Amino acid sequence: MSVIAIDVGDKTVKLCVFDRREGKVTRQFRLRVTGFPCNLPIIDIPTEEIQVVVYGTGLKNAESELRLLFPHAELIEAKEGKMDNPGITLDIGAHKTSVQRRYLPIGGEDIISASPAGSFHFGVEAGEALGPACYGFGGVSPTLMDVHMLLGKLYPYDFLEYNHILELKQSYHVLLALAQEKGANPYLIAQQVLEQINCTLTREIKFILKERNKKARDTNLIALGGVGPLHAVELAKSAGLAGVIIPPYPELGLETNQYLAKLMENSEEQVQDWYRPTSLALLKRLEGLFNFGEKLEHVELSFYRRDKLFPHAIVYGPCIITQLGSTLFIPPYFQAIVGEDRSITIPIS
Repeated sequence: MSVIAIDVGDKTVKLCVFDRREGKVTRQFRLRVTGFPCNLPIIDIPTEEIQVVVYGTGLKNAESELRLLFPHAELIEAKEGKMDNPGITLDIGAHKTSVQRRYLPIGGEDIISASPAGSFHFGVEAGEALGPACYGFGGVSPTLMDVHMLLGKLYPYDFLEYNHILELKQSYHVLLALAQEKGANPYLIAQQVLEQINCTLTREIKFILKERNKKARDTNLIALGGVGPLHAVELAKSAGLAGVIIPPYPELGLETNQYLAKLMENSEEQVQDWYRPTSLALLKRLEGLFNFGEKLEHVELSFYRRDKLFPHAIVYGPCIITQLGSTLFIPPYFQAIVGEDRSITIPIS
């Protein structure tokens, strides 16, 4: 039996297909809510062999349509479970950011503009058809994705879908226009945008720690979304947290990952690929820009495919671990450890 997990949000629908026999997710998609469920991809699985698990705030609106779409499937409303390693959740998606379900108007695909006060403002989203300039769909405004692209923190190949290449030149041009407004170079502007976002999110994390009377050194940061893992290590370091945990499929959200973890434990046949060399996961080595003191310097980055990293593998920063829909950044002097459940842990303190 296959399981389809669907997270129905306010603006997007996240969907994945879990194969019980292989013990892993075989396909995953992110769709606009507009036209749902008509814009769901065709899934070539007999509906009587499907169990559908649904999450999210938009569940009540979608339930009748889902029952029409999967008439013979078992439809289950998933409940949020308790975590084995409690921590603070960080989810940076396309159009909003949440820190322990406290929402902020910052999204990976939202337009960045300069404010009169000298800071940066995240405004309306870049649009359904256009998106960030680096996607190559015609976007002409700078976004957080363009910032990461310019600084070399996104693997340009197979990011959105297989055989799709991100365009560095487009990110440079849209950030150049923003830099000219402030009389600076685009690389410095990109770094300033990241510093402003990280400063804002660090304050939120510290506020939640104080509000819940938690000690930072005993708390992990659980990074979710397409962009959250790119910021996670630097945020955990700034807030003095114990470490960072990245679930196997951060793009799909915490509840979906918790449910998939139970399925992996009870899958018919676990794929065992232990003791495979980490070099098999290495995609390429490219240059990225890092801020050392007050100076940006070029540093060589190793790029790894997450689905090729075996349990107990250790990779050292600076490196990027990429998967479809999400990217994890490991800064210099840090290491990432792959657990038996395919989650990744980065110790901080």
